[in-house]
Amino acid sequence: MQQTFLMSRCIAYNVHHSFESIIEYFPSARIHQIGPTPLLMQVPEKDVVGVTTAMLEAYSRAREPKELQMLPGGHFSIFEGKDFETLLAKEVEFLERTLLR
Repeated sequence: MQQTFLMSRCIAYNVHHSFESIIEYFPSARIHQIGPTPLLMQVPEKDVVGVTTAMLEAYSRAREPKELQMLPGGHFSIFEGKDFETLLAKEVEFLERTLLR
């Protein structure tokens, strides 16, 4: 009985704090601190999860060096088919150019 009670309290605590972390997660809040590390932002044109306009606003606040690649599709559709190949090709090119210089 005691062990079950403690286990349920631990689970409730973790779920609560995980949910809080998700709500408080604003990756764009510190985007201005990334530079001078090279930044590649790949933004889907029709993203309703990350909201394209919010990502573009965050990109405008990022310091140089930075690059923006607009991708067709939405939040998840860019991870399949031709769009995914385009995404990966740009990432590889960016990493080779910025890390191997």
